[in-house]
Amino acid sequence: LSGLTSLAVLFERQGMWPELLENLAQQQALATTSAERVKLLQRSGEILEKRQGDLDDALTRYAEAVEIDPTHAPSIDALIRITRSAEHRSRAVELVEPLLRAQGRFDDLVQLIEAGLVGSEDGFARRAVLQRVAELHEHSRGKPADAFLALCRALAEDPSDEALVADVERLARQLGRYDALAGVLSAEA
Repeated sequence: LSGLTSLAVLFERQGMWPELLENLAQQQALATTSAERVKLLQRSGEILEKRQGDLDDALTRYAEAVEIDPTHAPSIDALIRITRSAEHRSRAVELVEPLLRAQGRFDDLVQLIEAGLVGSEDGFARRAVLQRVAELHEHSRGKPADAFLALCRALAEDPSDEALVADVERLARQLGRYDALAGVLSAEA
């Protein structure tokens, strides 16, 4: 294995990415621990993503890494990074959202979900996303003020939703934000 590791260093120095990927695959086949396999998969994903621009195969490597270790932060962070690519967002979100939820990384989860609003012009879809964000703010992050703001944004998307109006009113009462409630309701009238 030390010979393969030495070759990997040489391939990396020379920018011989296909050879390095093959080398890492060989090292992975010989790895004796899960931690070693995860690290090698993540490294392969990183090379595919950053050096070869192959996000499809990079996603596959990162997915394999988190399948072995769902808490592997470098692979999770890479998946979050790939969610910024419009072409690969859906698959990356599908992989990373449950991991963030399971680890209690609710700030990252809120950012991930809110990023889905970019470019979306469907008011009902935007409302649904904002309601999910509000639920995370209120119940998972313990931040009802942030939930209130998200629900106000959702209400702007669909002011006819009575359940949504009721949620906004409930949080306004809880927070003593009657002035903000009046402003939101008058803007929607």
